[in-house]
Amino acid sequence: MLLKQKKIGCKRVFDIKDDYLIYSTEDEASGFRKKIDFFDFPPIDEHFEYIEKNVLFLFLGGSFLGIGAIQYVITEFFTGEPRFSMLTIGTVLFLIYFFSRTKFTAISTTHADITVMKDENHAKILEEIYSRRALLLRDAYAHVFGNTSFEDEVKRFEQLFGEDVINKKEFADLKSDASQIYGCEKEKIIH
Repeated sequence: MLLKQKKIGCKRVFDIKDDYLIYSTEDEASGFRKKIDFFDFPPIDEHFEYIEKNVLFLFLGGSFLGIGAIQYVITEFFTGEPRFSMLTIGTVLFLIYFFSRTKFTAISTTHADITVMKDENHAKILEEIYSRRALLLRDAYAHVFGNTSFEDEVKRFEQLFGEDVINKKEFADLKSDASQIYGCEKEKIIH
């Protein structure tokens, strides 16, 4: 599945495969492309939100307002008719700065930091990434290994349950299977 995002010169591409993501980003100055396994993604609650603003518009807006104020005073003093052109440009630049903010969700993986713009594709991108991650985790870890300890097995199942990879019934079934393999008594399985 290929999902794209673009805003003011910054382009992100999410090529979502069954086992991994190919993430690429580029802007006017640079870009990169990374292959990231879904196992490298943190749990869904370990990402953060931030807002990116274009500081150039803030700087230019402030400059034009300053120059506009000087222009206003000088033209008022010498001609009696003030000019608002620079003040108007400065105000427009400040408005562009304010409305050009972009909200992101940032996800730190072992190979790259993924940033997902909050646009119409935001929820779909996160849903695809984390649903595929959950399937891989389920296939790899939602069974009894039989070569560790009962406690280690239960800790793994608790982690899978905590990340919504398995449901409550599956958790109970896996714990029951582990108790049979490790020969634990029912009284010890309370959790």
